[in-house]
Amino acid sequence: MKVFSGDIFLFKSSQELENKEKEDEMQSSSKPVKIKGKVKARKVVEQMNKPSPMGRRVVPRIDTAMKNKADAAANKLLKAKVHCK
Repeated sequence: MKVFSGDIFLFKSSQELENKEKEDEMQSSSKPVKIKGKVKARKVVEQMNKPSPMGRRVVPRIDTAMKNKADAAANKLLKAKVHCK
């Protein structure tokens, strides 16, 4: 099987184009974030992980038992922080 030099050139140029597009996408999708003196890149959530624009919102149901449990946990943390200081 013969591979012609023109075919190799087309293949390499298409590979370079794809690599350049990937690099551009990575640069545009990341924003620098400063964390304790260091700058790191934060990646934006990919489109496939975002919720559907056609989806509808489901309102969560929170009953009194759940509220009481959350209040108790918050009060416990508050007391722990007060005693630590």
